[in-house]
Amino acid sequence: MKYGVVLPIWQLTVAEAESLALHAEELGLDGVFVPDHILAKPATTQHYGGHWPDPFSLLAFLAGRTRRISLGASVIVLPYRNALVAAKSAATVDQASGGRFIFGVGVGWDEAEFVDLRLPFKERGRLSDDYIRAIKAAFAADIPQYSGKYVSFAGATFSPRPVQRPHPPIWVGGSPRQRVRPLGAALRGAGGCVASARPRPRRDREGLRDLA
Repeated sequence: MKYGVVLPIWQLTVAEAESLALHAEELGLDGVFVPDHILAKPATTQHYGGHWPDPFSLLAFLAGRTRRISLGASVIVLPYRNALVAAKSAATVDQASGGRFIFGVGVGWDEAEFVDLRLPFKERGRLSDDYIRAIKAAFAADIPQYSGKYVSFAGATFSPRPVQRPHPPIWVGGSPRQRVRPLGAALRGAGGCVASARPRPRRDREGLRDLA
């Protein structure tokens, strides 16, 4: 069994996140994970806060500060970014970490955030299913191709590809209400599937006190 910790980045500076990641590595934990929001709408701020660094950028920074511990997302909300942008960011973190990235993904839950990002909330399951297939296709070849309902590409180089082959472990996080089931078919053989509820801030703070 392996153990990891989700960093509550909504209440941490980048320096504090770095310190906790280094301490987690020193304690022998197996992974540190960061969550994802682009806009902090009231449903998010009332439970967590309004401070949400970009998870890919933060993980790339932590990759340069750590040596052993796995670095993951808990979770990247797939509809928030173009599939190829997410694929390029994930591949870059995997390169920067020397193959320590865990690609946690989800479909999202805050409808108001989807509205502001001009994204179809009711289609998020189908969109995420298409995106994960597109991302896996991008990871599979130097000149990949894919044709789906929401994403299509061909005739261009995708590089760098991830260190881990065929791709980093892809884990799904969410609750049954978040429609994560459509991702099942796209994730066959992807390396893992994890379902969980949204984090509980009070429990997270208690866990961080123990870590400190």
